[in-house]
Amino acid sequence: MRNWTKILTVIILLMLATLACNLTADAPPTLAPRAPQSTLTPANPFGPQATILPPPVTHAPLPQGYTTSLPSSPNITVVLNQVDSQRMISDIQALVGFGNRYSLYEPAANEGIFAAQQWITSQLEAIQATYPNTLIQVWSQSFPIVNGSQIVQNNNIVMVINGTDAQAGVVALGAHYDTISVTNNPFQPGANDNGSGVAAALEIARIMAQRPHRATLVFVFFAGEELQRNGSLSFARDYIHSTRIPLVATINLDMIGNPTGLNGNRYDYQMRAYSAPENDSESRALARLTEMVARGYVPNMVVNVMDSLDRQGRWGDHQSFSDLGYPAIRLIEQEDNLSLVHNPNDTLTNIDSNYLRRTTQVTLATLQVLADGPNPPTLRQMDTSTWTLEWSPVQNAVSYMVALRSPGSLKYDMHIMVQDTRMSWAGFPGFEAVAVAAIDANGLLGRFSQEQRIQTGPVE
Repeated sequence: MRNWTKILTVIILLMLATLACNLTADAPPTLAPRAPQSTLTPANPFGPQATILPPPVTHAPLPQGYTTSLPSSPNITVVLNQVDSQRMISDIQALVGFGNRYSLYEPAANEGIFAAQQWITSQLEAIQATYPNTLIQVWSQSFPIVNGSQIVQNNNIVMVINGTDAQAGVVALGAHYDTISVTNNPFQPGANDNGSGVAAALEIARIMAQRPHRATLVFVFFAGEELQRNGSLSFARDYIHSTRIPLVATINLDMIGNPTGLNGNRYDYQMRAYSAPENDSESRALARLTEMVARGYVPNMVVNVMDSLDRQGRWGDHQSFSDLGYPAIRLIEQEDNLSLVHNPNDTLTNIDSNYLRRTTQVTLATLQVLADGPNPPTLRQMDTSTWTLEWSPVQNAVSYMVALRSPGSLKYDMHIMVQDTRMSWAGFPGFEAVAVAAIDANGLLGRFSQEQRIQTGPVE
């Protein structure tokens, strides 16, 4: 009997030990069912390089009459619907047909960089002829590229749509049309790098040329980007800077046609914006404006504002402008796929026409805001005793957007629609900086004012 009692005691102790283990051990992982990866919905909707949003902060409630709605504009929707993806694919196909567009190759009638130059020029001249009532100029800027003892003349190709309001300044949209040269890979089709950017810039030029705009628009196609950005350096330094052109924004398009990144990850509804790394720079403000424009007018696209001038060890033509103090950004697809860059794999088959249309629409919407939106207001020093912000009225504005940035954030984390030119709100202290933009009767947003740091005055 005693033996049975001992055995029973051991069994009970073992059961209790097992129960204790089950109570303290980690639960087994739940396996999600596998589903086919859609070509339209990305498997990872944010991706490894997306802007990381801070945790939501509870702010003071908004006073009556203030809303957090985004502006909408039927006019912009009509314009965005004009983007023709098949026309852009045809343009990329034409560029690929010229073979390697290397800037140091000798001129040839039907291939290479100089044939591509002539073709782009013909496309711009056709736009000019199609809209004779819009004041359009087409010209080229010649510049030398020195390679050892070799000096080769290249050309930036330029189309200017003259604006109607000097106060709106000048806005530039650029893309490089040259390709790299690699000895063991002589064929460089350059469909995405940068046929996609060239095709998008041409498409936007066709749409924007239909009528004049408040701002003067400059469409520039750079040679020599793959050779230390010789073309954009010459254009920014020898034309824009030397002739004191009042440039208020530059958008550089470079590789915007492929949503597939490393390991087959798709980012169909995302793209990146690179700008000068100072968070209070005018270039970073332009990147934030582009992110806000996409939120309001192209809601199926996310622009992730990146905290660097460009990818590590890489460069883009926007740097030639921001180095001289001009606001400039680079728009690019969400993730680099190095297996498809600077090699024969950069072909038309890797261009996604639907994605190219969406990235082009983001660019076009931003250009509409920069070209025709109201001028930015001027902020007055915030009264911190009542937490009241005031700003100068803007001609043709019917409302204003107050945009607020949390500490360290790369984008505006909250936006408030205001009908007046002042706003009092106890929630201001929860943010690092504030900026204000005007909105016109057609729902078109304008450029933001210079940011003001909460409590510490304008950002220097």
